[in-house]
Amino acid sequence: MSHCGAGCTLGGIVGAWVVLAAALNVAGIALYAEYIVDFALAFSLGILFQYYVIAPMRGISGWTGITAALQADALSLTAFEVGSSAGWRSCSRCSSQRPT
Repeated sequence: MSHCGAGCTLGGIVGAWVVLAAALNVAGIALYAEYIVDFALAFSLGILFQYYVIAPMRGISGWTGITAALQADALSLTAFEVGSSAGWRSCSRCSSQRPT
């Protein structure tokens, strides 16, 4: 889980800054753009981190190593990001935007 969590966390931090700096939005809502950018970065970084763990242990490289990393981590990365994005971030954004 440490590789998955590290990739997702780093992707989330970098993704938020990318969306802010580039003023990205989807349908006029920056949160949707943040979901897309965060997922893409988190998934890519998580697979990259997993690749550098699996490849040396198995003595493989290239697409074989990437395929092994995808098989090992794709589901957990997706679940982590869906839970993080759809769950925590959405609820915290909605609760912070309620009128007082």
